[in-house]
Amino acid sequence: YFCNADSLSENKIYFSSNIKDVFFNDAYMQSDKHSFSGKYSSQLTKKSPYGMSIILDNPQTGQTYNISAWRYSADKTGVISASIETDQFYRSSKTITQSRNGWDMITLSFTIDKPITGKTITLYTWNEGKETVYFDDFKISIINPQSK
Repeated sequence: YFCNADSLSENKIYFSSNIKDVFFNDAYMQSDKHSFSGKYSSQLTKKSPYGMSIILDNPQTGQTYNISAWRYSADKTGVISASIETDQFYRSSKTITQSRNGWDMITLSFTIDKPITGKTITLYTWNEGKETVYFDDFKISIINPQSK
């Protein structure tokens, strides 16, 4: 799954992804103030701290998630997060793996290592700070246990 914040759904409510009929939420956060690639990014503020979220069905025990996004943040706040609410499962990261032109690539990798009862997993960007943060090129790869 990949979202570059440039393409919107026909109704302008969602960011389009690289997969037909798969969308990321919070397109109203689209901004042309900064972008890593293309013309737009997702602008997160203290008042609107969540963006570029996607809810995926049927997360499975043993699946590995590799997630990355480019972040532009003067105070280095802003994280990638994952949660399965019914299982009290939460992971978050602001680990920087590379930097370019004021943008930092942050990554989050995890494996669902216990049986789960949740029907969905939510993957999203979050501004946990006070200053405005921009995210671009949100990428999600899922590796199933049988393909490892």
